[in-house]
Amino acid sequence: MPHGSHVILNGELLPREEAHLDIDDLGFLVGDGAFETLRLYGGVPFLLEEHVARLFASLRWIDLEIPWSRDQLLAQVRLLVERNDLPQPGRLRITVTRGPGAPPARPRGSPTLLMTADPWEPLETQVYDRGVAVETSRHTRRAHVWHRVKSTSYQTHLQLRREARTPGVFEVVQWNDEGRLAEGSFTNVFVVDAGGVLHTPHAGDGCLKGVTRNAVLTIAGQTGIRFHEGEVTREVVDAAREMFLTGSLIEIVPVRRLDDRDVGDSCPGATTRALRSAYQSFVANVVGRPPWGWSG
Repeated sequence: MPHGSHVILNGELLPREEAHLDIDDLGFLVGDGAFETLRLYGGVPFLLEEHVARLFASLRWIDLEIPWSRDQLLAQVRLLVERNDLPQPGRLRITVTRGPGAPPARPRGSPTLLMTADPWEPLETQVYDRGVAVETSRHTRRAHVWHRVKSTSYQTHLQLRREARTPGVFEVVQWNDEGRLAEGSFTNVFVVDAGGVLHTPHAGDGCLKGVTRNAVLTIAGQTGIRFHEGEVTREVVDAAREMFLTGSLIEIVPVRRLDDRDVGDSCPGATTRALRSAYQSFVANVVGRPPWGWSG
């Protein structure tokens, strides 16, 4: 059997080719749903409980109740990962939609739950050794509570990423209409100021509170790195000596260049290197103690 050969659809483990969605599913028709994507290390879904907690928070925001409990979702993840026997590394996605119905939002059945677990090709080592180029969007966003939802309505994020004006640009980041940093198309953004203080936007400025973002803030606190979760102005970004991006699949990626200028004197900078090293140790520690308490 090829890796990733099975999925879980509405609580049932199925061969991928036998899993079918209703053509009237509101997730497909109007993007009515929420999802989580997380990385697998050695077959262990990293920070699974944090991702599931955020999934339930997203579902509460969009008033979508599902018939599966947290523990049932964790058990289904374990079943899927064990069945697919994934190599290192892998990617797990949990998607919940409102299920079949009539647009814009008239469901006529139960919600849809789809879980997939597949091999995933990590970024090349040179990305972490040399850093990446990032551009800022030509458009600002209005900060709104809905940015706290990891929604399947992902068109605005895709459009943001398509705004890249230069070949080889890794990410496009966006400011809100108050002139403060929000987030990237698929990442959270951190900068380090001249005094060594780590800065990242808070949710009120239009960013999703990423699971990896939260882990980095926890690690920073544990390792004595000062940080500020709050308003990140253009002045702070322009004067930054370091910048990096975070995401569940990419971990911590240093930024070498922002628009038409280099960030800092060297990339990756000392704080970025320290956090990446600590993050890797954190991963090794968590992977050694799987979050759902299995013994295998």
